[in-house]
Amino acid sequence: NMSRVIYTETSVFPKYRALGERIRQEDYTQAELAKEMGKSGAYISLRMRGKVDWSLSDMQTICKILGITRNEVLKYFPIV
Repeated sequence: NMSRVIYTETSVFPKYRALGERIRQEDYTQAELAKEMGKSGAYISLRMRGKVDWSLSDMQTICKILGITRNEVLKYFPIV
């Protein structure tokens, strides 16, 4: 499917590389994750590229969708 977003080092801010990999492992694209969250693809893209910070609500929703546990949160949403 040509519309699927491919994560590359240039499309994902290094801080969120692990999150991009997890999205892919769970068989989602940015667009599919956005739809599941009720957001636009651009909304997710801006955050994955580090242009806009994730809200706590977004992080909680993504963790729920992708099955990220409380102990794994900092791996996918590092604070530094």
